[in-house]
Amino acid sequence: IEKFMKPSTDQDYPDIAHLSMPSTVGDRSKFLRGETSKNPGIEISQIINRLANLEVKVIGIACNTAHHPRIHNRSIESIPEGVEVIHMIEAAARGLSIRYPKAKVGVMATTATIQSGLYHMHLRKYGLTPIQPSDEIQEKIEDSIYNPNLGLKIRSNPASEEAKDI
Repeated sequence: IEKFMKPSTDQDYPDIAHLSMPSTVGDRSKFLRGETSKNPGIEISQIINRLANLEVKVIGIACNTAHHPRIHNRSIESIPEGVEVIHMIEAAARGLSIRYPKAKVGVMATTATIQSGLYHMHLRKYGLTPIQPSDEIQEKIEDSIYNPNLGLKIRSNPASEEAKDI
């Protein structure tokens, strides 16, 4: 922020609202695998509207699987006018293509995200070549994310040394 602004008081900084409600948003991967029928986009839409009520104008959702069209499209069905939801994967692919045109890009994510093809689709759209891990390495990545004792879903800041080693 300070790179683009020259704040001299607290009031010079932009207002930022962070709303994290994991207990209300269903598991996106389970929905995409058909293990639950309730679309988590419904709850995400409600969170978007709560943020809009706080006069938030730009919203980012820090969850890969929330950007799958079956979830994302439901999430943004009722966005209030004047509110923009940034598509994280689209923005990442666009940014990479500007900085690294025609590059090969490694994709490390949950198995559900890899299987969804989201990164592959958006990276190819911008002339980039997606590279995904072998099945063996993907299993390790999945473990580093979901393992109940060391995974990033449980302990991400800081990540456990075991997760880093995977």
